[in-house]
Amino acid sequence: MRPLPSAGLVICLGCTAAPTPLDSADTADTADTADTADTGDTADTGADACASPADPGRDLSFPGVLARLGAQGCLAEEDIVLVEAVLAAGYERGTLHCDAVYRLSSPDGLSFTGEPERVLAHASVPDVVITDAGEHVLVYNDVTPYKLTELLRTDPARLWRQGLLGYGGVGMSVGSGEPGLLTEVLDLDLHLDVPQEAVDPDLGRRGDGTWRLAWLGVHLDDVSDEVGPLFSPMPHHFYRSTANDLRDFSTPTIVVDSREGSTGGADPTVLDLADGGEILYSAPLDMYALGWSSPDGEVWDVDAPPDVLTEVAAATADTLPDPAGGYRMHYMQNGHRGTFALSTSTDGRTWSPGPVTAVIEDGFNPTVARGPDGTWWLYFNLNEPDCL
Repeated sequence: MRPLPSAGLVICLGCTAAPTPLDSADTADTADTADTADTGDTADTGADACASPADPGRDLSFPGVLARLGAQGCLAEEDIVLVEAVLAAGYERGTLHCDAVYRLSSPDGLSFTGEPERVLAHASVPDVVITDAGEHVLVYNDVTPYKLTELLRTDPARLWRQGLLGYGGVGMSVGSGEPGLLTEVLDLDLHLDVPQEAVDPDLGRRGDGTWRLAWLGVHLDDVSDEVGPLFSPMPHHFYRSTANDLRDFSTPTIVVDSREGSTGGADPTVLDLADGGEILYSAPLDMYALGWSSPDGEVWDVDAPPDVLTEVAAATADTLPDPAGGYRMHYMQNGHRGTFALSTSTDGRTWSPGPVTAVIEDGFNPTVARGPDGTWWLYFNLNEPDCL
């Protein structure tokens, strides 16, 4: 495995991220802990570190501003204003910041119908895990408008814990599964060497009870304020980190460098195999989902081509063991927005087509999990273009 590059800031303009709980009364009570988290020795986040006026001869480009953030641990107000302008231009060009998370339930996970329930605002590419106690744990891209500049002014250290929140950093919310009861986790710590864009997070719980988080990252040198991470230069870097308590994650490592297809792929999903191995799948990759396997989740051949070749025409796939035996891959059919489907496998490598599980007009980014009571839950995105 390759350690996280110490000089790269991972960016994804236009990627979606952290949601806003529907009820302000549900905000977590961990803010004080988050404010005092250790950000490591790589950043000076003192309140007066960037109090001096910015150098008038500095690089005014967005990558230049972000490079100063990584080097200084904070930004002068003049640079924060530049970031604000970049965000405003992005909101004018598109509506990714208006992605919201909705959900449906099903008794068998084969057909999801009914009126979707709105769960989170300003959150994209969700991934859900349901614990044995019935807690719903969601991770997602945080695209809350202007959250990045708010944190640059008030708490830049948090960017070392969760990435560039408001620009695609990792958000997490936990709830009982009851309507409106998700609470944002404020003390999540990814122990990043530098603030980075952590895009399309995938959460899983391994057989030993530890948590695993995977995502796509884009290095600072490849940042563009015109296109998102899917179209960043290859190879595309997929990261992996683990934790015992859903809060304090290990320093992430690159486990896959993908040069596949026309883009390199995005939206990783990690499948836990019965023998303790893992397969990291990526989609979209032009047409079919492709996978890279590890015998134990720790040993990966970072530069190897994929060794699991499927014919599943999947976009934003989500894989998981099936309690009835074998494995499931839930996904949006590539090229068919709003059509969610299922493929099944006995070994996690060879997949057979299954049913269309839901048709939701303009729905995308599906993720599925089963609760301890046997209920299956489908979480997905809808875009709300008038969110600002």
